[in-house]
Amino acid sequence: GVQTESTGDEPGRGAKMRGDFSLTAGERLIIAVGQMGESVSYERDAGGGGGTFVARGSSYTSATPLIVAGGGGGAGSDSERSHATTNTTTTSNSNSGYGASYSCLSSSSYYGVNGGGFYSSGGYYYSSRSNVPGQGFLQGLTGGSAYYSSDGDGGFGGGSAGGNEYGSGGGGYTGGCGADSSTYGGAGSYNAGSNQS
Repeated sequence: GVQTESTGDEPGRGAKMRGDFSLTAGERLIIAVGQMGESVSYERDAGGGGGTFVARGSSYTSATPLIVAGGGGGAGSDSERSHATTNTTTTSNSNSGYGASYSCLSSSSYYGVNGGGFYSSGGYYYSSRSNVPGQGFLQGLTGGSAYYSSDGDGGFGGGSAGGNEYGSGGGGYTGGCGADSSTYGGAGSYNAGSNQS
């Protein structure tokens, strides 16, 4: 889930996570490697980066997280283009694990689209024309597809699509909010291991 730093209409950087874990021989792990969100031309909207996940379980629909590195958000096309998140993450084990809901978007940024979390997909305001939010881990982690072909698709790992001048949220343990402020975009991370970094 490591993206290049945003210097225009590109994805932001994701988190780098490390932890030590005690496992049982024969235990099944599910590993999903996040994909960089799609970069686009100047004054269009980049897709959010996907998170990278390691979870314990026999099926992704019933797995529990061990460690998650959140993906970076995508830049929007207006004044917020330089504000794609570079490292807005948390290592707390008490955060919700859900995709960002539409309520994180202000009335001026409701075309922004949110990233998926571990337990749920991201939310959005306008389903009739919206760019697609990122899917959560339990929903398959598909990245969102952009409504306009000139905007960026979200990366596998729950990254949302960019669109309509607003940024996109990254995928991770908690989904990033695709809003229009200097703090939007980056997904939350998770670490249940010891010797955390």
